[in-house]
Amino acid sequence: MLISIMVAVMLEHSFTRSMPIDFISFVKNSILIFSINIFVAACISNIGISTAICSTFFLLLSLTNHYVSEFHGEPFLPQDIADFSTAKNVIGTYNLSVDRTVIKIFIVYIFVMFCSMIIFWLKNKFSLGRRFVLLLLSVAFFYSTIFVFAGSEGVGTWNWEYACNINGYLYEFTRATIETINGDFIYKPEGYSDEKVSEYNNKNNHQIKEQEETNAEYPDIILILNETWYNLANIVDLDKNVNEMEYFSTLPCASKGYAIVPSVGGGTNRSEYELLTSNSLSLMKNGIIPYSWLNMKETPSIVSFLEQAGYSTLVAHPADPSNYRRERAYKDMGFDQIYFENDFESKGTGYGNRPHLLDSAAFRDFEKMMDDMPDNMPRFGFLLTLQNHGDYNLNSEEYDLVKVNSDYGELNDKLNEYLTSLKMTDDAIKELIDFYSKSDRKTIILMVGDHAPSFIGEIVGGVNTSVEIKEKSTPYFIWSNYLDNDVVDDENVVDMCNLVPMVLKYGGISLSPYYETCLGMAEKNIINSMSSTNNYYTTDGIEHGATDSTVKELLKSYYYLEYSNIEK
Repeated sequence: MLISIMVAVMLEHSFTRSMPIDFISFVKNSILIFSINIFVAACISNIGISTAICSTFFLLLSLTNHYVSEFHGEPFLPQDIADFSTAKNVIGTYNLSVDRTVIKIFIVYIFVMFCSMIIFWLKNKFSLGRRFVLLLLSVAFFYSTIFVFAGSEGVGTWNWEYACNINGYLYEFTRATIETINGDFIYKPEGYSDEKVSEYNNKNNHQIKEQEETNAEYPDIILILNETWYNLANIVDLDKNVNEMEYFSTLPCASKGYAIVPSVGGGTNRSEYELLTSNSLSLMKNGIIPYSWLNMKETPSIVSFLEQAGYSTLVAHPADPSNYRRERAYKDMGFDQIYFENDFESKGTGYGNRPHLLDSAAFRDFEKMMDDMPDNMPRFGFLLTLQNHGDYNLNSEEYDLVKVNSDYGELNDKLNEYLTSLKMTDDAIKELIDFYSKSDRKTIILMVGDHAPSFIGEIVGGVNTSVEIKEKSTPYFIWSNYLDNDVVDDENVVDMCNLVPMVLKYGGISLSPYYETCLGMAEKNIINSMSSTNNYYTTDGIEHGATDSTVKELLKSYYYLEYSNIEK
């Protein structure tokens, strides 16, 4: 049991906790480790060897969790194993340093291995009866810890890291593993029925305009999900030599604000999924990776919606197609044209030692791809960029265009490189807008960031909901070259799921009942990915009970329709 406690300490130190784990949760995690250890001991009839095996496994889990937390911004999930190829591709751009956390983990591991050697020397094999008793005990301890004395239910539905803070890392990892094995990823909203879905669909059933004669009036639509595009000024006042978002802050004829994304410091695929489908992750368990675990062929999205309206569709991402299984997901979603890193003419155009394709180069190549689309159809293009991806200590100081005068210790070098990347994005946005300002095709552009940088927690910590919302709020703008829109609202905050319906309405395109419901959520300032049919968060960080009948009906409408979309 002492060894189990030490291993629990090792696991709980494997990521930066924003709050201390309580005593009861720590005990449950220790018992969980104990049950796994004696199960293996019963199987191999040697507790010394089983201790060494289990401790080595937990060492690898601790190290994996530590580096995933540091570079990805949230603890390691069992679902992440399905995206091993993504991790392998990404890890090459990071420097795996041996920090104090890693040293602490190894100190505990060495102590535990020393204990296991003593146990091995003292104990040999178990009798058959003792092995049977150990198996029964291990199952009883495991079952009671996970299923009988369960942790706080629901906390993992919209914040996996918070769930780990409350219930302990191993407890949440184990529960997520069981759900993964069972294929149990989606919460069914309370009171859901197919009849209610039909009722909501019929309430406001807008029909998409016929293609003939009308689709020529539809504008081209461009969505850009910009990697780690985040405004640090939203959470901290930095003294620096250059405003890295100067053009964005003064962009004319644009509607601007912040979009609340589902994850802090990582989770591009989750933001991408919410943007393209308008389905919130609030119905999905423990930080699910949508493209890896959901059937995208049957999931309605902006792609299928616009293709019904006569659009030609295109997607481009200057990275490996295996990342998050995007090659398969994009085909299943129905994109007409699909481009990855080898299709970009500017492949290899990075900055200094940073290997990621510059936004300016990606925008130029994307413009050419869009120009090659059919002339006689409205066009929809989706670009997922890569320039601002971590790590942020790849370049020497001479490459820094932006320098922070505030003292953040070792973090200053990362801040300078990251802000320099944002400055280059800002310059690229100006080039993009200049290009489409001269286009004779009516065009609407939406650009939004996918998440904050992974080091965001080193600047602002805590689990206060209003702070978390700021950490999740990435900048966005909606711009067109033909609509007279001088609305500049830097304080507007919306959920990521509601951006596409806003763009469609902006372009005068008839909306589906689901998109109409999304706009209703936006009007009430509801955060889709942090709410349910019974309670909801608003963009000011306040939680509400769904007592108002109008709001209650709106929440039911959205989540019932979303569940229907996912389950199709």
